[in-house]
Amino acid sequence: MQASDSISSPLVSAIVSTYNSERFIHGCIEDLERQTIAHQLEIIVIDSASLQNEGVLVREFQGRCNNIRYLRTDERETVYAAWNRGIDMARGRYITNANTDDRHRNDAFELMVQVLESRPAVDLVYADVLITETASETFEHHTPCGRYTWYDWDRNLLLDKGCFIGPQPMWRRSLHELYGGFDSSYVTSGDYDFWLRISQTSDFFHIRQPLGLYLAHPESIEHQNEDQKVIENRKILNLYRQAAKEGRINGLMPLEQIRKKLTGSKGSAGPLIEEYVRSIEYLLLESKEWYTNRRSVENMSADESCLRLEVLSTALQKARLLFQRGEVDGAVSMLLNQGIRAAASSSVVYFELAEILMADGRYDDALQVLPEMPANADRERIYEIEAICHAAFGDDESAQQAANRSQQRPRSLVVLGTLAARSGDVVEAEALFRLAADLDPSCGTAWLSLGMLLWGDGDQDGAYQAVRQAVVVEPLNGEAVKILRDMAERLG
Repeated sequence: MQASDSISSPLVSAIVSTYNSERFIHGCIEDLERQTIAHQLEIIVIDSASLQNEGVLVREFQGRCNNIRYLRTDERETVYAAWNRGIDMARGRYITNANTDDRHRNDAFELMVQVLESRPAVDLVYADVLITETASETFEHHTPCGRYTWYDWDRNLLLDKGCFIGPQPMWRRSLHELYGGFDSSYVTSGDYDFWLRISQTSDFFHIRQPLGLYLAHPESIEHQNEDQKVIENRKILNLYRQAAKEGRINGLMPLEQIRKKLTGSKGSAGPLIEEYVRSIEYLLLESKEWYTNRRSVENMSADESCLRLEVLSTALQKARLLFQRGEVDGAVSMLLNQGIRAAASSSVVYFELAEILMADGRYDDALQVLPEMPANADRERIYEIEAICHAAFGDDESAQQAANRSQQRPRSLVVLGTLAARSGDVVEAEALFRLAADLDPSCGTAWLSLGMLLWGDGDQDGAYQAVRQAVVVEPLNGEAVKILRDMAERLG
């Protein structure tokens, strides 16, 4: 392991909270120092008055690695209090928590940073993780026993189905200036509370490939406090569901400061001040798809509203499972007869329907879905779907127009690259495919298109690696698997 140079302005701050984790801490720091961007990483270890010798081991690393900072508290604190201490010390633009018993793929931080750097509207990125029950393994050499494949980002799913962000997200440090720190009073669910808090006005991004290794063992804080977790989750969900119902934003510090500044020491804010703050909340929430989707059922009774959202969520899950099994008609029927009937004003189900139809090559049917979209649907995503469908038809002019209107969404860039390749501009096509893959490392069509282009241009090794990556990020893409197998046979 190479020592990292001293970093005055790190890009990422990884916060390690430790208490009686001596057997894990050495592997944890080694894992972080193996990251491809370790030269841009600072590691902040918060020793929460551990009774073991983590401090000795950390200081040994500090003798070789100049990117490690260490703080020991006088008393044991919750993990969220420790994270807050680390955040206060952090100098990185991005924050991630690094649990002592978990491990990462060596390019995990690099891929997460790519998403945050290329997508200004995304404030938090999370990825799937592999599961092991064997301690002290690495991502490269482990005994797998499962995988957590998280939902794609949908704030209403986070609010209705539970926490699915996983143990290793990365987020912008600036979020803490808007929403403060983690609630240190929680034992198990402070992260869920914070994700729900920031997701009121922030968007997240799901990388659909495993970037971490999660150790499932009975000694973890979560497993030792199952009853406490139920109590905390219930409290958190009641708080944020009620806020969503009333159109309020919990914990946004600028709004709280407005109330405090305008009321001074007089106590509660007067009606005019409340009206002013509520108007700001309204403007912020009206621009959020999750809120307009949720509001589409707000006039129903609370029970009916929750039931409809639950039916929608279940229909989406079942449709995806049916599609993965090759039962496309069943997936379409599920979305039409249950998803749309349950929440006709939610664009989520329409987009899911269009995506399934496109994946099955039914581009004309996918285009027929678009005019039925609710008014609050993401227009750029609609243009992206139009571009993909028109390109598949060979209607290059319409595809070009739609792709140009979609503000450089990754799959629209793939369409533009495809059009460039058709016109003979291979250099431009390769640049567009690579840009799409940089913007979204989980975009299988970008990798597959790049691989096909490189193969035709004679770069067989580069083509194989690109198509292999397409299969890694989209293992259920039968076309990519077939092409990879053909390439492997030809290359021996």
